Amino acid sequence: MSSEAGAFRNMADPDLAVDYRKAGWWGDVTVANLVDRHAATRPGDPALVTLTDRLSWAGYRHSADRLASALIGAGIEPGDRVAVFLPDGGSVHVAFLANEKA
Repeated sequence: MSSEAGAFRNMADPDLAVDYRKAGWWGDVTVANLVDRHAATRPGDPALVTLTDRLSWAGYRHSADRLASALIGAGIEPGDRVAVFLPDGGSVHVAFLANEKA
């Protein structure tokens, strides 16, 4: 991981981070954790619904896992920056989740 990526991880003001955690606004649960939990407990329920897209929780997780595997296979490592250029919709949210998982 580059030093630039390492610096990016430490951008939050430490005092604000403590305050946010005390207030319950920040925690250790990630979006990926929440999607995985919903995919396990309510797989067929809608996770993303737009005018053109509809993804269940299981479909959302499956699509993100496939893309995350492809990113890892391409050499992406934690802390690397990945550009996402997609219109708003199911695909962009899958890409964001896949980047978190990779």
